[in-house]
Amino acid sequence: MENYYIGHIAEITKIANENSKDWGVAVSMFDAKYGTPEGCEEQRRAFFDYVRGKAFHEDGTLRGYVWKDGSVHGEPEQKHK
Repeated sequence: MENYYIGHIAEITKIANENSKDWGVAVSMFDAKYGTPEGCEEQRRAFFDYVRGKAFHEDGTLRGYVWKDGSVHGEPEQKHK
């Protein structure tokens, strides 16, 4: 079964970027706009695990990995060390 939120990552990313919001606020705004699917808590947690430490383009493709200093790179920080 496809994750509802990962399937709509482009729209959620667009909301986050346009409103300078974090993922939690962007997902809440997405739910307010489109409704919250029944039983979505598990999918929401999986979405947050999926996006943690990553940055995305507005089309939903991976832009890179966010390092502790806030910069975005092509690989996760721990692999770089």
